[in-house]
Amino acid sequence: MRKYIYAVCLIVLVLPYRLMASEISAFGAGNLNSSSPYGLSDDEKVIYSNKIALKQIEDKVFILKSQIDSLQERIDGLQTVVEGIGQATHNNRVSISRLSKQVSTIVANENKYQLNINNSLNQNQANIKDVNKTLSQVSLLLSDINSSFATKAEVNLLINKINNNYATKQQLQHLINDVNNFKFLILKILKNQHKQKARSKLSGMRNSLVYKDAYSFYLKHQYRQASKYYRHLIKANYMSATSNYMLGEINYLTHNYASAIAYYKASALLYNKSKFMPNLMLHTALSMSKTGDIAGAKKFLTALIAKYPLSKEALRAKKSLKLLKP
Repeated sequence: MRKYIYAVCLIVLVLPYRLMASEISAFGAGNLNSSSPYGLSDDEKVIYSNKIALKQIEDKVFILKSQIDSLQERIDGLQTVVEGIGQATHNNRVSISRLSKQVSTIVANENKYQLNINNSLNQNQANIKDVNKTLSQVSLLLSDINSSFATKAEVNLLINKINNNYATKQQLQHLINDVNNFKFLILKILKNQHKQKARSKLSGMRNSLVYKDAYSFYLKHQYRQASKYYRHLIKANYMSATSNYMLGEINYLTHNYASAIAYYKASALLYNKSKFMPNLMLHTALSMSKTGDIAGAKKFLTALIAKYPLSKEALRAKKSLKLLKP
């Protein structure tokens, strides 16, 4: 019983202090540095809200900085790859230059060979004239030979000796034909080797390098070479829409308007949202007008103005519409 009384007394003495300790202190109100502030005024609430937003922004900045560092590492890696590609391009150009010199040497030798053949032909023709002249002189001297006690057998022997020392016209013609056939054969072999080297060269190149070289040829107005490269890209199904567009441009610039329209149409069917669509539509319309399709040209010009009203091509389209016959 006594223990029970002691316990009750102890509880009565300790309970007030516990209640005081658990009560929220008024002195902590408005502390913005607290993890759970209370008793904030309206301004302090705004400050606390901004403080939380700044903390979130700092966290995001830290994350973005980490991502930027990662991207920088990737860029450094790509720079290494680009440098490797540049070295490979330089090596390819050196090889191409070496091959070009070899081709030039072959062509020079072929020209020299052709000159020698022509000289031989001219010499043979001169020899034929000499033979004919000699035969005429022999005929004129036959009477003198007979009168000088020359027998017929001796004259025939002399004529045979002359004939044996010179080629006949038929033999000379065979020689000329053989030389010409050999000449055409050599030219055919050289052309086939050149074509095979060109095809092998494109097949061995990366499509990205073929595309770059094709555009370089286009800028230099080397349209035949550029066309060959763009057709290779279309067969390889690489940048087909752009390659068809560039072939359309080449044919437009070389006044092959029907072919230009066909390539423009193929490009638009593959991808009609490219950045060159305004120019494609304009040149398609102008090509149509050149081929006599005035109605089709008007439709394309009107569609261009409606779809790309702020483009420079739209301004040209308006001027072109005025110039077309009604």
